[in-house]
Amino acid sequence: MNLIGCVYMLYLAIKIMGSKPADSQENKVNHYSFLFGFTLQFINPKVILYGLTALSVFILPHTQSQQELILYSLLLTLIGISANLTWALGGRLFQRFLIKYERPFYISMGVLLICTAISFIK
Repeated sequence: MNLIGCVYMLYLAIKIMGSKPADSQENKVNHYSFLFGFTLQFINPKVILYGLTALSVFILPHTQSQQELILYSLLLTLIGISANLTWALGGRLFQRFLIKYERPFYISMGVLLICTAISFIK
């Protein structure tokens, strides 16, 4: 299984390093919208795992009260929204840098992915 994962990571690294800059893509059409992203979050496996893990491991062993479960669920929602906004802010802050150095960034990320894949072989 390590070998399959390693080969897949090498494939991804090659695709990343060979990708063209965003401004060179022809017929660029944006099919995404706020509604699409909003509905996608309801089937996002990371969000589902986050909620299930937090509830089952950290909350349910300590309380069974319906009011406390609602409060904890609201708290988990607030934490999730904060994390998502942090990623959006980070993307916004680094956007100008990543556009300016897009090609070197792709190459460095590809090289790091190759190093990671090689480390799994050992």
